[in-house]
Amino acid sequence: MFNIKASSKTEKKDLDVQMLVIIDFIRSEFGFLTEEEIKEAFKMYFSKKFGHKEIFRILDVIVVSDVLNCFINYRSDSLRFYVQKKQNKAIESSVSLSEEEVFNLMTETINNRYSDFLITGEINGTVIDIFKELIHRKILPMPSDENPKIAEYYQLKFSIAEKQIKEEIASEISSKNKNSIKEEILKIKNKNSSKVEIRARKLVLIDFFNKHKKNGDLKIL
Repeated sequence: MFNIKASSKTEKKDLDVQMLVIIDFIRSEFGFLTEEEIKEAFKMYFSKKFGHKEIFRILDVIVVSDVLNCFINYRSDSLRFYVQKKQNKAIESSVSLSEEEVFNLMTETINNRYSDFLITGEINGTVIDIFKELIHRKILPMPSDENPKIAEYYQLKFSIAEKQIKEEIASEISSKNKNSIKEEILKIKNKNSSKVEIRARKLVLIDFFNKHKKNGDLKIL
């Protein structure tokens, strides 16, 4: 998939091991993305279409996570922009969705994700699009809400997410990904880590799903 060339047999052997780890990581954390979507994510990343400045030198799970999460966020934002634009002109039928159709599609997606949660106790796949949709529908409060209790709640989830990501990073440290580790730690320190933000949103959704699970709801929308 990545078509990376090695300059020696030793380097190829190490690369093969690294790729097995990366592929397993993609399947477990981003299995909902197709191979074409993953390729497109890296193409867009190299073209700097996500607004980032740096380009990685070493491929590891942290980098792969950043690239694919950037792609997911970009796609989610594009979908919301598409809905808000309220296109009046007909375009290709394969991508032409009415506002009602997108609304129903998001409702189905959220309920399906909740159904999976009832079985597995986990939220697999992207959470940002679901979180933004629930915020948009005013089902979840805005993170920037002036209510002190809500602001304190979101800050707590962010702190927990930060701690979890730091612990995960510490367990992944090796001689091959030290540069990526340092970059991610710096992002966390500067409060601009997408990994922490996504994890915090996921923790909020877990609370939200658990609340409905406790009420015995089979659907939440």
